[in-house]
Amino acid sequence: MNPWFSSFDCLAPGDQKSREFEGEGVEVTSIESSDHPLFERAFAALWREFGEKAEIEQRSVIQSRLEWRGREFSSGTRYFYQLLWIEKEGIPLGVRDHTVIAHSDHHRVIVHLSHNLLFPESRRTGLAGWMRAWPLVFAKRCQKEWGIDLPISLVAEMEPIQVDCPERLPRLISVERAGFLKIGEWNYLQPDFRDPVEIDSLGGAAPLEMSLVIRRVGEEGIEMISGEELHGLARSLYRMYGSGFREQEMRGPWERVSAIDAQKCYPLVKPTCSK
Repeated sequence: MNPWFSSFDCLAPGDQKSREFEGEGVEVTSIESSDHPLFERAFAALWREFGEKAEIEQRSVIQSRLEWRGREFSSGTRYFYQLLWIEKEGIPLGVRDHTVIAHSDHHRVIVHLSHNLLFPESRRTGLAGWMRAWPLVFAKRCQKEWGIDLPISLVAEMEPIQVDCPERLPRLISVERAGFLKIGEWNYLQPDFRDPVEIDSLGGAAPLEMSLVIRRVGEEGIEMISGEELHGLARSLYRMYGSGFREQEMRGPWERVSAIDAQKCYPLVKPTCSK
């Protein structure tokens, strides 16, 4: 069996059918630098899908993340970014990227799920479940290498549900089936991913209002998150972004962190919920 398709324990609760996907002939490549021969194809595919919507970082930011590789930036702070290219017999099947984040002042390891792109040839095959599982596989590997053992939270930004954007609903249904819940009663801001020159020429940063969905591995049934945990989660994400963005682009997002009430518990609701 292809070893990329053997970590059944990392499949999400709603992705158990992916156990039947054997992965014979499927090649999964971890792109470890921008000099890798597949980097251009992978980044171009992501840019075509997400660039026009300003939902992917600039090329220079992605290149710098490839250099993180788990090194310790300060005491107890580590980042490891992974970019995966999936193909079979030369036919592209998908691209995904994610970052494992460990901070000494947060009691959970955060896995930031950036982009998950399935090409038409791979849809309804069972591959999607594995593409959702690999960030968890990667996080467990990082924990072992770093000598830590903490609960893991998988986190992703999602476009909020809107009546006039029905194409968003299938993606939200997909993450809901995978055990993710949306953080309610707090609005998340994604930093402005546009080129700094464009941002300045148009009058300043315009962060995107997004929904934040989370899967606390092994705790999927808990439908509340403490303000303290939410504060640590948001802080972890914005610290990561702050390593590649200017201070003025992070000002709005950091204000959202300040609005979190550490004494409050925030509800976790279904991603398809409009509230």
